[in-house]
Amino acid sequence: DTSVDNTYGLVAVDEWGVESAMATTTVKRFEPPRSGGGGGGGTTTPAPVPTPTAPPAGPPEKVEAWAADGLVVLRWSPVEGATQYRILWGTGPVRPTQWQELATVTATQYTVGGLTNGVTYWFKVVAENALGTSEESVPVWAMPLQAGAEPGTYGHSDPAVGYGGIWISMLLGPQASHAVSNIPLTSATIAFKGTGITWLAEAGPDRGIALVYLDGVPVALVDLYQPEKKAQHVAYEVKGLTPGVHSLTVVVTGLKRPQATAAYISVAAFVVHPEQADAQAPHPTGAGAEESQAGAESGDAGQS
Repeated sequence: DTSVDNTYGLVAVDEWGVESAMATTTVKRFEPPRSGGGGGGGTTTPAPVPTPTAPPAGPPEKVEAWAADGLVVLRWSPVEGATQYRILWGTGPVRPTQWQELATVTATQYTVGGLTNGVTYWFKVVAENALGTSEESVPVWAMPLQAGAEPGTYGHSDPAVGYGGIWISMLLGPQASHAVSNIPLTSATIAFKGTGITWLAEAGPDRGIALVYLDGVPVALVDLYQPEKKAQHVAYEVKGLTPGVHSLTVVVTGLKRPQATAAYISVAAFVVHPEQADAQAPHPTGAGAEESQAGAESGDAGQS
């Protein structure tokens, strides 16, 4: 059943850099298809295609992967001369080296059901007709997430937190830990039910700058640099949101201020606020966001 409402997921294309992150990494609200079909099947029938006189004009473009709770909806633009589309897929935090065939459809939309939340799924599409095939589309990836975390604290390893890219779990102390990454466009996302949320991180001398998205909109550049390490640091917080399901995404930019020794971003926990705690106008706060743009430079690898 694809009639899922108020759920969010991460979608991105395989590009790098802060501008790419702001332009192409977004959290989108899932919109159910206009007609039935789910769990693996096209739902939009294109107009009849004349008998082909040449192979498809090119690879499918504008490929999108919309994630929801346990499913991903793929959409792409029609290709001139194509009579069908072959979908390839794979899993993993980075682009797969081996791809498997998922389905062949005549529509320009396909729903993949029965997926595991918090796992990164990769997709690409090939246009075909009786005379040949196109090149493969640019790969896209999506991460299904559960419908929305209730008020409470969710540690970095909680299933409610979904990761895109490679993150490493580090020990902060006997009873605390966090995940770190310095690879541009890696991300951590949580969909939550409430009126506010706090992102807790470990700040320190080897920390960089993250781009924060709230409900798919970039809202802050957050600098986690501190001269000394500081656990359970409030990196970003927002209150007074409209009651309902929202999403928060932390994207690694690979940028840092000059005095930082590396550009690692840390995720220790997310704290979802109960509605009664946030009876006020929206008020986001971030750590060092005002200074980040002026002092940013390209980050390099280092030890966390």
